[in-house]
Amino acid sequence: ANGWSTLGAAGSFTGFIPSETGVYQINYDATMERTSGGTSNGEMIVLLNGTQIAGSQMHINNTTTSSNRIISNSFLTTIN
Repeated sequence: ANGWSTLGAAGSFTGFIPSETGVYQINYDATMERTSGGTSNGEMIVLLNGTQIAGSQMHINNTTTSSNRIISNSFLTTIN
């Protein structure tokens, strides 16, 4: 959308390609559900050409049974 192309098939996208180079603000949100047991750990990172973008990583520990936690992040990066 908005000039970006997608990689992968609908329902299993593996990436996005912007139409122009520049500085981009990237935002993501994900929900982690813990149904039972010990601690559940969740981690999200954003890759650019297979390399982690600095500032993109978020980590969460969920120790509460039957609960959802949100992992979210917003950061700037230059894409050439």
